[in-house]
Amino acid sequence: ALGAGVRAAQDLPDQSDLSQEQQIVQADVTTPSGSTGVMILPYGGGKHPAILHLHGSGESVAKSLVLLRLFARNGYVAMDVEYPASGGAAADDADVITSIKFLKASRYVEPRLVGLNGFSRGARAALRVALTEDVRAVSAIAARTTGGDPPTILDLADRFRMPILLQHGTEDPTVPYQDSVLLEQKLKSLKKRVQLVSYKGADHNGLPWDRVYEQIGRAHV
Repeated sequence: ALGAGVRAAQDLPDQSDLSQEQQIVQADVTTPSGSTGVMILPYGGGKHPAILHLHGSGESVAKSLVLLRLFARNGYVAMDVEYPASGGAAADDADVITSIKFLKASRYVEPRLVGLNGFSRGARAALRVALTEDVRAVSAIAARTTGGDPPTILDLADRFRMPILLQHGTEDPTVPYQDSVLLEQKLKSLKKRVQLVSYKGADHNGLPWDRVYEQIGRAHV
């Protein structure tokens, strides 16, 4: 539920005269864990597929608004929340799981059609959570798959049950490109559904974002 931030569909005016910008609705949200964020959805009633976006380290929900609005204009309920102040990866994962359940419980969301999209820290969290949670698809941009305490994401790749989209710059100095390559190879060897989109010469933050977003849209159809 969005609370007072969004009116019921029957209270909304006819959409035919609305501009593209007006055909989405944005509201602040607070999940049961106390994490605050933003939900943006297509204007009007009914249930929609949803994407939970997980931003990178050092970023914030505010920096994700352009992407969330893009998702909403393409028919998705889109949400991003701030990370816990402490607790590391385990806290991130627990908070993401709470956010997934929050999204699935929304009257605007078709609970069988909730996917994850993450960048860097968020990509790693998306993949970790997808090992145990029921999500439609996962898009992971510049994801670390081999680091951290064992077992790693790569070690547990046989647990993935949904399509996985990996995107990575080949010259990423922050998260090794090889991490995405290794996960793609492992998933293919296990006959899992996976696609790796590589961006030759791109570093961690200098990806061709228009192309990245286009791939995300295809992955979550």
